[in-house]
Amino acid sequence: VRYGPNQDRFYSYERYQDVIDPVLDLLLEHDIALEINTAGFSKGLSQCNPCTGIIRRYRQMGGRKITVGADAHAPAGIAAGFDTAAAILTEAGFDTYYTFEHRQAIPHRIL
Repeated sequence: VRYGPNQDRFYSYERYQDVIDPVLDLLLEHDIALEINTAGFSKGLSQCNPCTGIIRRYRQMGGRKITVGADAHAPAGIAAGFDTAAAILTEAGFDTYYTFEHRQAIPHRIL
């Protein structure tokens, strides 16, 4: 989405649900967390990646494990957009996000 010629102008869950749902099924089947990446906000995108429709669908399908990243390559980018991500996750029905230590999922309440 970030590197495509149209960026996120045509990016939606609805447009690609036939290929997205099987991926979400695999995440759920293998207990793999979905990562919300906020780097796109600083690159001119209107949404995080994946988009809010995918995040909502993951939750509807029973998804619980979600983590947040910013692709920070400098100190100023650490946790950039996390306030927006928290609002998106709350709206989608999440009250918890996860971090990982030694491959173990650690839950945290969204404040």
